[in-house]
Amino acid sequence: METDQAYHVIYQQDAFCVVDFSDRTIVSCQNEINAQHYAELLNAAYKNGYKAGYKAGKKTL
Repeated sequence: METDQAYHVIYQQDAFCVVDFSDRTIVSCQNEINAQHYAELLNAAYKNGYKAGYKAGKKTL
């Protein structure tokens, strides 16, 4: 797991769970492939949203 990722997959209670940086479960799946896919999508959305917000914030300064 990369440390700069906001979402990652863990195995708990017979399911693969996508959790955030504070270990709150976002979604749980029966197989790891689906959970990894959700984590990748969430990380991409987080990264794109963060970058867009950062750029917008710099423009107002």
